[in-house]
Amino acid sequence: MSARSTASTGRACLSRYDGPLGTGEGLRHVRETLARWGLDAECGESIDAVLVAGELLANAHQHGGGASSVELSWHGNRLRVAVSDGSPEPPRLIRPHRSERPSGHGLYLVERLTGRWGVVARHAGKTVWAELRLSEPDRDPTGLRS
Repeated sequence: MSARSTASTGRACLSRYDGPLGTGEGLRHVRETLARWGLDAECGESIDAVLVAGELLANAHQHGGGASSVELSWHGNRLRVAVSDGSPEPPRLIRPHRSERPSGHGLYLVERLTGRWGVVARHAGKTVWAELRLSEPDRDPTGLRS
């Protein structure tokens, strides 16, 4: 007899305490976690989640001194991507969005691809999070269900 998980929630966090996470290191964690949770790398949902994570990691690198952690959390049909950095300065969405600008598109993309996003102030910095709605509400994030 084998036990199978019927979990509908999950969490995976990658943190660095000796310096900032590299963007590539953070994205590798995101891709590996999504694959473990059963999101095919070629599906639109996975591509969107990686793009959102990449934008949040790049913003942390450019404006926050580098990411200290990247966390994915799963609850039902919602996937949350959260990136923390050491800067207390909240991100700003530039409005109106102008595609001809050479930069300033990251949060616009995050806003367009996600159901919602926000920022939480922390004792030493902030966490910027974004939430994506996924199509399979009964996916098992542990990868144990067959």
